[in-house]
Amino acid sequence: MDSKESRELVALAQRSGVVAAIDFNYRNYPLVQHMRAMVKKGDLGRVYLIHGSYLQDWLFYATDYNWRIEPENGGASRAVGDIGSHWFDTVQYVTGTRWSR
Repeated sequence: MDSKESRELVALAQRSGVVAAIDFNYRNYPLVQHMRAMVKKGDLGRVYLIHGSYLQDWLFYATDYNWRIEPENGGASRAVGDIGSHWFDTVQYVTGTRWSR
């Protein structure tokens, strides 16, 4: 739900010997590999700005429901902390730039 809970989960995994990971699967998509190669070779020039969206249809109808829209179930970051992490990883992977707090 938040960084405090994340730290607790990391500590718990370390104490118990459980291996935990996030599969940033978009890295292996051919288009993402191609974009990374283009950036690395300089084909696009210097990258100053990246804009993206996460397009979905799982809330298309008024009767649709998803836990990601409820802060009490998905935390304050909601969908950004869940599916948004994949967008952030893809940007970092393609550009070769790493951001941290």
